[in-house]
Amino acid sequence: MDGGGGATSRVLVIDDSLIVVSLLEAELASVGHEVRTALDGASGISVAEQWSPDVVLCDLNMPGLSGFEVVDALKQRAPMTPVLIFTDSDDLRCAVDAMQRGAWGYVVKGQGAEALLSELARALVHRRVMERNHQLESANLRYQRELEQMVEAKTKEIARLEAERTQAERLAAMGSFVAGVAHEVNNPLAVIKANTNYLAAELAEASTVGDEAKTALAEIQTCASRIQTIVAGLKRFSWAGTTSEQCAVTPALEEVKLLCRARVSEAVSCRWRVDPAASTVAMPHGDLVMVLSNLCINAAHAIEATGRPGVVAIEVAREGGQVAISVTDNGTGIPPELRTRIFDPFFTTKPPGKGSGLGLALVRQVVKNAQGTLHLDSEVGRGTTMRICVPGEASQASAPPATEAAVTS
Repeated sequence: MDGGGGATSRVLVIDDSLIVVSLLEAELASVGHEVRTALDGASGISVAEQWSPDVVLCDLNMPGLSGFEVVDALKQRAPMTPVLIFTDSDDLRCAVDAMQRGAWGYVVKGQGAEALLSELARALVHRRVMERNHQLESANLRYQRELEQMVEAKTKEIARLEAERTQAERLAAMGSFVAGVAHEVNNPLAVIKANTNYLAAELAEASTVGDEAKTALAEIQTCASRIQTIVAGLKRFSWAGTTSEQCAVTPALEEVKLLCRARVSEAVSCRWRVDPAASTVAMPHGDLVMVLSNLCINAAHAIEATGRPGVVAIEVAREGGQVAISVTDNGTGIPPELRTRIFDPFFTTKPPGKGSGLGLALVRQVVKNAQGTLHLDSEVGRGTTMRICVPGEASQASAPPATEAAVTS
């Protein structure tokens, strides 16, 4: 696009004189330009929209749409296409008016081919500059958007890490605290249990003791056992060590099934599917049973809260070097405002006496100790999926078909 005899440029000529159009077309084509013509403003605008010329030569005084209206239209539809007004020498005032409306320049009729080609070359250089500026502006906008996105992502990452650090510090402090509490409670608890067991044995042989006293003692023993369970959970929560033990998934699920039977209604069924390649996880058997039983019982209770029958579905699959275990229910779901709090120690939505608030806190701690991750996906009214990923042993070269089981608790 050099306007002389170099690179070819696309030039649109709009003039109501067939003679003028023909002369301009021949002159411009002789120096290498590709030329198209139009004999009125409306046709010229149509050609410009379809052909996208590099520059437009346009007469001002034409029937129908005037050159001013062509300039207005092209300024809106093709703002980077320079328009040269082709005018008579006695009509320069109109040419200046057209430039004020958006035309790039003008050429006086009769000045000769050299003046025309020189002005055309300047217009084409102007177009290249505008295109380059547009590219730079677009690149700058893209860079700004990318930078803003990077800053936003980094800000969110910093906030997430800060929240995790704060949570870790809080849990570490709580771990130290509960370890001390558990130690202090264990000593008198041992005395209480020993003495209640002794009294129970004595009362069993005494004929003069009423049933009310025996019932009261039994309640004390039950409460002492509950305290012992809570203390064991506190000690477990405060432990942050790792282990190299491994266990099989299916036997753990069978044990979970037995544990759930006593705490889950018959309206809730439990089904699982275990990929043979994911049959073993790097976690002690007791830890896996504790994690799955807590997740399954919570899922079953969420279903029971709806008053409808439901299914707790367990899916065990291999994902690279990890084993992913998903526990899904079609229960009440968890409100967004509770989805982080449910993992806090002692937080529970269950009625008093129905939950200690340590279950999910222990699940998260045990999964973390196993170098695993825990993810929650829930929708109110539709259900919840708890998904843990923990290391698994190497997959076997060939494995039997996946095992499935279904039980009614």
